[in-house]
Formats: sequence, structure tokens, C-alpha cells
Amino acid sequence: MRYSLAPKVFLALAIALTVSLKVMVRDTNQNAHLAVLDSVVAFLTRHQFQSHGTPDGSRIYASSGNCRLAMRQVDPQGYNLDAIKTIDAKEGQLFFVFKGLVYTDQPLASTILSHYWFRLQQKLGLHPSWNPVLAVVSSDSCAMDALPWKELAQLS
Repeated sequence: MRYSLAPKVFLALAIALTVSLKVMVRDTNQNAHLAVLDSVVAFLTRHQFQSHGTPDGSRIYASSGNCRLAMRQVDPQGYNLDAIKTIDAKEGQLFFVFKGLVYTDQPLASTILSHYWFRLQQKLGLHPSWNPVLAVVSSDSCAMDALPWKELAQLS
């Protein structure tokens, strides 16, 4: 019996290529979380909110008059979605902001696709814009539709 060498060569080249890309391409997503927090604080400050983050950087609290907000970044795949709905929803009205739009539930299909598209572009050495997913809990006195969430649509 005679076997073709082509599949073995193709497999070896594919492994060599993917491993070398993983070693050579630097992961720039390490500081993305801090950049999101900084952008959100700047956004809130521009719109007359007094804001501060928690020491661990997991949440941002903001207030303007009677309006109170608590914000956190949500995992694009929805891994922490149940915890957010259980814990945060007790504090007020829960909604999600993604690509500048407000949702009552996290649009999982869109956030997952966006996340993996971002990662692919990043691995190819490009510098894509990041689309964060934010969970926002607001008090009843907040007019959340009045805020221009489009300003947070993409972060570089």
C-alpha cells in the first residue's frame, strides 16, 4: 500500500504556522478593560455625572442629582450574565449597552461575534476598535435614553 505524503506535510505546516503566530503576535487585550473603565468615567464626567470606580476596577458608580448608576463590563460570551442579573437587578433597572445601543437583555449573538471578530483582527496584527458590553443599573429617576451612548460604541 502506498500513502500520500501531502496530508502529513499540510498538517505539519499548519501546526507550525499557527503556533508561530500565537508566539509572535502580542495580545493587546490586556489593557482593554482599563481603557473601557477610563472611557466610561470620561463619558460620565462629560455628561455631568460624578463618578468613581471600585478599588478592584470591576464597577463604576455615578450620580447626577437623584440619578444613580452602577456600571460594569460584561463578558461578551455571557459567562457572568446570570450573576449580573441576580445581583445587579436588585439595585434598580438593569439594561445593557453595546455598540451605542441600549438593550433590556444582552444581545449574545452580536456580542459573541463581535468579540471573536475583534480577536481575529488582533491576532492578524491589526488594531481594531473594541466594542465593550456594559451592564448598567439605574435608579428610577434616571432618563437613560437621554444619554448619548453612541459615544461608547467603539473604543480603540
